[in-house]
Amino acid sequence: MIPLILFNVQKKNMKAVYVSILIISVSITSLYGQDLYHQELLAQLENEYAIQNPSFIFSSNELDNINDFTIYGNATMVSQDIENFTFSKKTTITVNSTGNNPWDSGWGISNNQTINQDDIVLLAFWARRVSPETDLRIFIEDNDNFEKEVYTEISFTQDWSQYFIAFKASKTYTIGKIKFGFHLASAVQNFEIAGFTALNYKTAYELNDVPSIYNPANYGGNEEDAPWRAEAAARIDTLRKRNLIVKVVDNQGNLIENAEVQVNMTKHDFGFGSALVTCRFEGNDCYNPVYVEKISNLDGNGHGFNVAVTENALKWDAWEEEWLGTPQETKAAISYLDDLGIEVRGHTLIWPGWNTLPNDMQQNATNEAYLKNRVMERIELMLTDDILGDVISDWDVVNEITTNRDLENAFKGEPGYTTGREVYLDIFDKVTELKPNNTNYINDYVTLSNGGFGQATTDLYKQFVTEIIDAGSKIDGIGFQSHIGPFPTSIYKVEEILNEFDALFDVEMKVTEYDIDDNVDPEIQAKYLTDFLTMIFSHPKMEAFLMWGFYDGNHWKGNAPMYDINWNLKPSGQAFIDLVFDDWWTNESGSTAINGQFETPVFKGEHEITVTYNNETFIVQKNIVDHELVEITVGPTSVNPTEIKDLIISPNPNTGTFSIINEELPFNTTYNILDLNGKIVRSNVFVKNGKIELDLMPGFYLISATIQDQTFISKLIID
Repeated sequence: MIPLILFNVQKKNMKAVYVSILIISVSITSLYGQDLYHQELLAQLENEYAIQNPSFIFSSNELDNINDFTIYGNATMVSQDIENFTFSKKTTITVNSTGNNPWDSGWGISNNQTINQDDIVLLAFWARRVSPETDLRIFIEDNDNFEKEVYTEISFTQDWSQYFIAFKASKTYTIGKIKFGFHLASAVQNFEIAGFTALNYKTAYELNDVPSIYNPANYGGNEEDAPWRAEAAARIDTLRKRNLIVKVVDNQGNLIENAEVQVNMTKHDFGFGSALVTCRFEGNDCYNPVYVEKISNLDGNGHGFNVAVTENALKWDAWEEEWLGTPQETKAAISYLDDLGIEVRGHTLIWPGWNTLPNDMQQNATNEAYLKNRVMERIELMLTDDILGDVISDWDVVNEITTNRDLENAFKGEPGYTTGREVYLDIFDKVTELKPNNTNYINDYVTLSNGGFGQATTDLYKQFVTEIIDAGSKIDGIGFQSHIGPFPTSIYKVEEILNEFDALFDVEMKVTEYDIDDNVDPEIQAKYLTDFLTMIFSHPKMEAFLMWGFYDGNHWKGNAPMYDINWNLKPSGQAFIDLVFDDWWTNESGSTAINGQFETPVFKGEHEITVTYNNETFIVQKNIVDHELVEITVGPTSVNPTEIKDLIISPNPNTGTFSIINEELPFNTTYNILDLNGKIVRSNVFVKNGKIELDLMPGFYLISATIQDQTFISKLIID
């Protein structure tokens, strides 16, 4: 035995303990000819699932395996190189006609190593569909009598996904006696396959120890006593909570004991949100009032998303071709969200593949000046728009540059564009010139989606980000698309990737596009979302978690985390609500002590503090992002209505929502609302999104603010 040494392995699993250097023992015959793909696969399986020392059932070299593939029936296969993935070769399989039986066309490969009875065998591969759908049967069968070890339907998604299929051999198969492959003839279809290999773990493990689409519940870190759970909980307490002291006094400054205090959260500081379809909003073509209502009331108690992103409407070609309505309709939806106090992200300014850019870009692929002018016009149009420029300050500036490289290649070799990626410097610099205070994100899927695309691809992404930052361009955040595949990405892998990027880049992070493959059982989807979201919420650089759609009726995979097509709450939707609006939500109460104080930890965000004393209630709205002492005065307060100064309320009368217009008052001024007898009915009310919102009975009130010993008071009329 000789050691194969791989680096960047840092995590722990209940089944094994890892140090900073991972040593995998492999036989000389297994190592001989072993390419990077197979090396990385071994490292992944040991790091994430604590299984090691298999032998390969086929070759341990991608090209050798491709040469051993066979195909029959009315189907063809073509293999070619592919860059920027952990695998380096892909095979495109085209099925030209259906048959009477699925097996009338087929593709596969036979073993060149013996499999003994009771051996644990793991098939691993990557695949994606090219046709709109795939309809396949995956088989692992005896070559002589066609008895099956595995036979099941399988379909692929449009993105590359990693698949694991495990079985325990029912008998011994000598060389050439068992075949692994697909029956193809159920549909005319087209798909790509890569990294198709099989590993034999002999009898070293039980079947449930190895990953498989048949046991997705066994993802890395799923154990209830997994050590990451306590670590994440401790980080959440430190990172996401702050200490609140409510001090209650009377109008003479005397401390009040035994005042009742209730602290209720109204909004998280951390972003919890979703991609939204803008045509669903009122006034647009596919308006759905239930869809709109759910955005701000997911749980029936008025708790909703606090951040949103447009799914397709702001993408370049969608915007110009008005896929989801006119620009004015899209902007109306965005303004509606802004009025609700929901932060809106922009997705995406530039997505640099020909198939994701307007058609004229590819038509002018050799005209550098044309391409650059179009790119700059696009950026200026979106960032200086009267609505978009005002509402959206957080953009995915470039999207998926690791795998969409057409724009890069178009500029490559031109003066000043050695690699072609210098065009991204132009893009980020233009955004910074127009909006220097914007938050500029780069967004990609190659790290966490579908189990991760391997260290080589992750390293390439890090290289590209490093190039942009080292050149002096302003990247403020890294977006992690998280389209989780049929075997969910290990929680240890998630933590490892986030820590890698944290160590390398001093920027914030967001999960920008979460969903999960519908082949995973709904209860496992719920458990995984709980674990994944806990890891995300516990990471110090993470600022937000956004799912890529929350309703099956508007979801690219038809499997959104929250609601099914009939608006029934799904298990993963309940898991989200339980975490975000219960476990991580402040709802505390108690009485002030002899020192007039009530103290409690709260989650960072906006809170309503209610004090009840002598049967009178006083309410304060407070945004808490640091340790706070909030003083609340109870009892009557004397004011002189003749001191009214320059406090303009618009509109007045109003229904409880209005704006304060006064240039002498700073933006963070807080106000007291009093009845006409001078008693405070609301104290420390703050302006949110330019407005004050009150839940008061109709009537006449006074509103006051004192700044540097100068008091502003005006009459307030609520209809």
